[in-house]
Amino acid sequence: MALIDVGITKEEVEASALPVPPAHYKMMYTGLLVDQVTKDIIWSTEKGGKMLKAKFQIVEHPDPKINGKQFIYNAAIGEFSFTDLEMSIPGFMVGSQVDNEAGIGTTVDVHVVMGKNTPRGDYSNKNNIKKIKRV
Repeated sequence: MALIDVGITKEEVEASALPVPPAHYKMMYTGLLVDQVTKDIIWSTEKGGKMLKAKFQIVEHPDPKINGKQFIYNAAIGEFSFTDLEMSIPGFMVGSQVDNEAGIGTTVDVHVVMGKNTPRGDYSNKNNIKKIKRV
């Protein structure tokens, strides 16, 4: 077997998957999820609508296991999630277009909750962003 050092331990990888306690956290907007090759914004569709995926990272938290944890926020066009994103990130929209570079580094207050039960009835042991508000 050929081993490759990736600079992170198995324990660190597994710890990054653990949820954080539900609470309000200070997070930094780090941009929209983009295709690494084409650099195009990744659009997700759900129930026929378009959805952007915004990236956030917890900052200034005293617990090093929580500080730096990254989140993806699904913002459906025409829904409150998209409105929260637009109102929280300065310069995010220009007319009817989204500026992927605007607002990177903006700090926001984010309400993090635990996931809901899945349709199969099991509990989602993952965090979700419920609300975003400019600080």
